[in-house]
Amino acid sequence: MSQLLEAMLIGSQLLPLLQPDTAYLTIPLLAIGCIQTKFTRLCLVSLLPNAILTTIQGTPSLTCTMVTAIVGLALWHWVPLPTLPKPTGPLQDFAAKRFCVPGRCAGLVVYPCTTSTTTLPYTPTTALPRAFLDFGAPAVVKKYFWFVLDHWICMDSQLHSSISSQLLSAAEAKSVSTFVGDDGMPVVIFSHGNGANGTLYSAMLLELASHGFVCITLDHNDGSSCLAQSHSSKEPLPFDRDYSEATNPGDAYVWGRRYQCSTRIEEVKAACQYVQTSLSEDIGAQSGQVDKSSVVLAGHSFGGGTMYATTLGVDVPQTIKASVVYDPAMDWSPPETRALLTSNMGLSFTQDCPPGHAYHHPAVVKANLSAVQSIPLLVLYSSEWDGSWRSMTKCLAQPHVCSQSQAKKISGSTHVSLSDTCHLLPAAMTVPLGLLDSSKSATAVTDEQRALTMAFLAKVWQ
Repeated sequence: MSQLLEAMLIGSQLLPLLQPDTAYLTIPLLAIGCIQTKFTRLCLVSLLPNAILTTIQGTPSLTCTMVTAIVGLALWHWVPLPTLPKPTGPLQDFAAKRFCVPGRCAGLVVYPCTTSTTTLPYTPTTALPRAFLDFGAPAVVKKYFWFVLDHWICMDSQLHSSISSQLLSAAEAKSVSTFVGDDGMPVVIFSHGNGANGTLYSAMLLELASHGFVCITLDHNDGSSCLAQSHSSKEPLPFDRDYSEATNPGDAYVWGRRYQCSTRIEEVKAACQYVQTSLSEDIGAQSGQVDKSSVVLAGHSFGGGTMYATTLGVDVPQTIKASVVYDPAMDWSPPETRALLTSNMGLSFTQDCPPGHAYHHPAVVKANLSAVQSIPLLVLYSSEWDGSWRSMTKCLAQPHVCSQSQAKKISGSTHVSLSDTCHLLPAAMTVPLGLLDSSKSATAVTDEQRALTMAFLAKVWQ
């Protein structure tokens, strides 16, 4: 009922726009009305006929309002909301809990739990979808259609309230998962991409949790998140546009991103310490439920570059067992860790940042050679970043790189499709906007991404 009331409120706010002198707005509104879901669709379907009649006759039609309201209610009831692909692991109940290490790191812990009936929405408020739109949407969408992603608050996240959900016992998890050993459930720490936040990778996090991993997804406080939980104040942090809106950023842009990356690396290291000191207490784990000695670092885009740099940098936490990165933004990683793989090979990853922002480091400087020799690294690339995949394949074939490291490409995928984004948008929007290749569905991309990730980790755990 609250969603219906919000739909009516949105309608009342849009109605003044739909006058004869702004009749051209009915076309984009009609397009969105045809592909959107739930209360947004109800709102638009109810308003458009009146807008058309107002244009023709000058007065709205009460009959048309009643008919379209009934149609809208029917769509409300029968048209399904977008959903995330169901996890494939043996565990199917998950809980989530916010955490914060003051001044150091903050985010969300997702973990397998005992059965619960209290299901959480994908996001509890409209703050996240509107912040995401503000980050990446065209100006006309921000001005007139700021509500088009509000259905996120109605979507089922497949997570349960941590208040009523307890961490699954290690014995239960071990009985069905090969990743859970005598020391308990291993841990994944996830780093989000530029303009995203930790929530926007729920499909991958739930997949990992379904196989017995306790997942920590960070909200980075470097200004790269569309909306981040602050670890220094109660107010959420919006996206910082100082770097992204530079007209001719040149090397300053790349070095600015690398400064952000250094901030992110420190947050990752703080999260590793959090695993050792407070994680078990925060989620109510008993001794032996969480394996603090087995941590996987994972991330997408800027987050992939962050985790790559953390894995191969100096002072890498000794608990890191493997690293999994998706379309890593290599140019934004510190040059010493990039050079560790690219030195003397004539390779660069300049296409991972805007044209003209390339930086070539002349030689290997201080970096952790033992890490690249011993820590398995999986790098998954979208078809959109095909050139980087070819370069990384050559890098990982070098004799000094861990033999379990590998680079693979997910054909038919795009950079954005390696996150939740294409699952959260109406399907009819993803291909026209260039967010998804027409040859592959969002679910097919996610299925392959998850399968390759779990197969790699299974080999690491052998």
